[in-house]
Amino acid sequence: PGVDRTVELVAEASTWRWRFVAGEWPTGWTDVGFDDAGWEQGAAPLGFGSTGLGTNIDTFETTALRPVSAQFRRQFEVTDASALSSVSLTTVVDDGIVVYVNGTEVGRDAMPSGTLTSLSWPTAAQRTSTARANPVTFTVPAEVLQDGSNVVTASVHLGWRATPDVSFDLSMTAE
Repeated sequence: PGVDRTVELVAEASTWRWRFVAGEWPTGWTDVGFDDAGWEQGAAPLGFGSTGLGTNIDTFETTALRPVSAQFRRQFEVTDASALSSVSLTTVVDDGIVVYVNGTEVGRDAMPSGTLTSLSWPTAAQRTSTARANPVTFTVPAEVLQDGSNVVTASVHLGWRATPDVSFDLSMTAE
């Protein structure tokens, strides 16, 4: 019988640092050393307008004031990065997402190609129920991980400001 060598780096329903505010992304927000102490914190799934959320991020009085994107950060530890050969990251998100590990983009779904900003619109919009039924998995290059502290970050983009629901959760494993 084989031995399961899967290491859980980030579990589903983990606690994340998050921000859902208008304006440009903070410089270096995807990097390991970024100071996110001033960001909100809450359990995933994070979002609004959906059942089963761990954290509601919508604090706006009117949909006209909602930002187009929300940012999420989660630190995790790796004991021996050189021992990991395969890293897989699974997201459950609506509407669009861009994911980074230690500042390197490792995947995007329902987002246009090219340079993105906090005001970039997704190429498709789906409901939370559809996102839960169709998680998106990215293969992460093992070489982006380092011994010690690492960070996975994501920018989730609303299909429109008045969207009825947005949700985000992410898990990551390695072998």
